Amino acid sequence: MIVSGLWAEGTRLLISLAFFVCAAAAADTGEFSAVENLALAVKIDDCGHYARNVPYVFYEQAIESIPQIHPDHVLLAAKRLGRIGRVDYSLVSYLPTRRAAQARIEGMAGSVEGMRAWCFSTEAPAVYHAQALMAVLEQVAALPSAPPSSLSSAKDEFPREVRIFIENRDTCDHFRGEPFEGDTPEQKERRAFILGQLQQYCTGTDKRLAGLRQKYRHRREIMELLSRYEGHVEGD
Repeated sequence: MIVSGLWAEGTRLLISLAFFVCAAAAADTGEFSAVENLALAVKIDDCGHYARNVPYVFYEQAIESIPQIHPDHVLLAAKRLGRIGRVDYSLVSYLPTRRAAQARIEGMAGSVEGMRAWCFSTEAPAVYHAQALMAVLEQVAALPSAPPSSLSSAKDEFPREVRIFIENRDTCDHFRGEPFEGDTPEQKERRAFILGQLQQYCTGTDKRLAGLRQKYRHRREIMELLSRYEGHVEGD
């Protein structure tokens, strides 16, 4: 199931985001070459606790910072939010300059169930950009997507108020990361919908989180789960 999901996600990413650069890159560097197996070293680091808005935050920061650091860059691919199996991710791929031989791929991935965020980065020959993206997605798909066994077995036994908070805050964090810019009728309608969801699922969660942390401060497994949530999200 994950394999088919990987190829479907990879196909969407390559077609919708990378295809438009092939002609331009080919004109600059020569035709893209096919390679059967691309040896790619992907650097993966533990980047702390995961929340649903983490990929969005990474993406927005990358899109803003890359032009400042590399004014002559060429954006090859950008994915604000993708999913392979139970792992969410965002990534950007770019040439630091128009004549750069190496493409850079950077991103962040994780899952709410796994509770960890992972930063990943690599470089690959620009002519093998498509193959490099698929190789990166394979490694993203293999990232841990389950919580530690101690939490996995205990999660369903958590107090009802904790489970309800988690459901509400996860939904809150999801809509916090949703884009709602624009002035078209459709965009205005979407903005109204998202703001309504934020009102419904975020309101009061800061206070509830503080109360739960105080109430269950002696329950290590609950505190470990609650620690992945931001303490102040209302009013963002």
